[in-house]
Amino acid sequence: MAEANVLRDFSLELDTPENRKIIKKSCGKATFPALEISPGELMAESNDIIDALADEYEINPNSLKAYQFIFGSPGSTKNTMIKTYRKV
Repeated sequence: MAEANVLRDFSLELDTPENRKIIKKSCGKATFPALEISPGELMAESNDIIDALADEYEINPNSLKAYQFIFGSPGSTKNTMIKTYRKV
């Protein structure tokens, strides 16, 4: 989402005891990343966060190089992307 310039609309916060408490209360466990959808309502699964933001900002994650590197592009695997990266 940083590559798509979406993070400009968000405030990023560090892992603190208070933030862990808030996330655990909403999600049942302290896990990162977490996205506050509305006050007290958080989303904590990376794929769910990516999907929600991609829908909201009308972005195809598969068009982003960083996403392709981490998750693999359509028709390839993460392992292939890592091997390609190491050769460069």
